[in-house]
Amino acid sequence: DEYCLWNIEGRESRYWEPRILQNDVLRNDVGKRFGPDVACDFLVDFIQKTHDQPFFIYYPMMLPHWPFVPTPDSTPGGSREPLGKYDGKKGGEEYFPDMVAYVDKLVGRIDRTLQEVGVRDNTLLLFTCDNGCATNIRSKMGNRVIKGGKASLPDNGTHVALVASWPDVIQPKQVTEALVDFTDFVPTLAEAGRTELPDGFITDGHSFVDVLRGESSGQREWVFCHYSRNGIPVKPAGQEKVKQALEKQAKAKAAKTMGRFARTARYKLYEDGRFYNIKNDVLEVRPIAVGKGSTAAEAARRQLQSIHDQMPPWQPFLPSE
Repeated sequence: DEYCLWNIEGRESRYWEPRILQNDVLRNDVGKRFGPDVACDFLVDFIQKTHDQPFFIYYPMMLPHWPFVPTPDSTPGGSREPLGKYDGKKGGEEYFPDMVAYVDKLVGRIDRTLQEVGVRDNTLLLFTCDNGCATNIRSKMGNRVIKGGKASLPDNGTHVALVASWPDVIQPKQVTEALVDFTDFVPTLAEAGRTELPDGFITDGHSFVDVLRGESSGQREWVFCHYSRNGIPVKPAGQEKVKQALEKQAKAKAAKTMGRFARTARYKLYEDGRFYNIKNDVLEVRPIAVGKGSTAAEAARRQLQSIHDQMPPWQPFLPSE
């Protein structure tokens, strides 16, 4: 119904001197501002104006995607002088912690706004991410150092945080190991919003509202992931182009920059047969050979293989004319 977004009809800066399109109008009043602040201001205003009615917000925050740049809270004062060289590959990693801290600041601002208008307790707030960090970023979780794994299939590329806050429903400080897949979000939001999915809407997702309520450990036994960065466009879709696309796919799968896996909370099976106990081997350095796993592992292998067997074959992406 309304939007305020970067990267609509243009990919200029998302941070300083941002290019922001708001409800079909290019903003010309944000040249000296930090893009994430502009979007957050829009959301705060939206909540203040519409909180007397049920509402839904999808907030694809620009942070902390590269280029890694100073924020308004960086020392000294978010100086914009050196920004030209920070393209996320040649430097700027020193600003990544500042950008993560600014994520926290903006989420806190949304949270406070919900409190101020009196709807925080019955509002479900979900915080998650679409993939792992850039590969030139290393961060810590406890004593572990985690190398960014964006555009790869191990956990550092595909396993991301999910935090849910709903004070009227969720008991505080609860942790669950229930499996959640992004296909689960639409059914979950429909149930939370007390509405029905549209007729004919086909999804592999499961609502996890019962998990949020503490009523179950979740309906999902496994997750399937098919990854092919940006697809492989074939246009026009002639036989030679399809052949070239399939060859490109084969090379990408061999390089493990494209692939499929099925996983439970503990075990993970790739379509090429690699099999891991990722509870004990999160870096995937000790594959379990067929027949060499425990009874539970071999049962999981058979279950996950049956999932691969159900999936349609790889195909090149064929855009419609």
